[in-house]
Amino acid sequence: IADRFSGMGYVALAPDIVEGGRLSCIARAMIDVVRGDGPTAKVVEECIDWLGARDDVDADRIGAIGFSSAVVWRFSPG
Repeated sequence: IADRFSGMGYVALAPDIVEGGRLSCIARAMIDVVRGDGPTAKVVEECIDWLGARDDVDADRIGAIGFSSAVVWRFSPG
């Protein structure tokens, strides 16, 4: 997915927040993100900060896409 967005001119970042996709890791990641705490939430927040600090990124226009809506919901403004 990141390669496709990059190919369209977007800055794209694809962290492995579920450590390879094991079911227990996916469940833990979802819980972390919904609570806004834990290692997965920290990684997502660090990614947003890293992207926002780049000169080629408008920090007010950072978006998220993935296989779960939890990350998008948790870190959406408002």
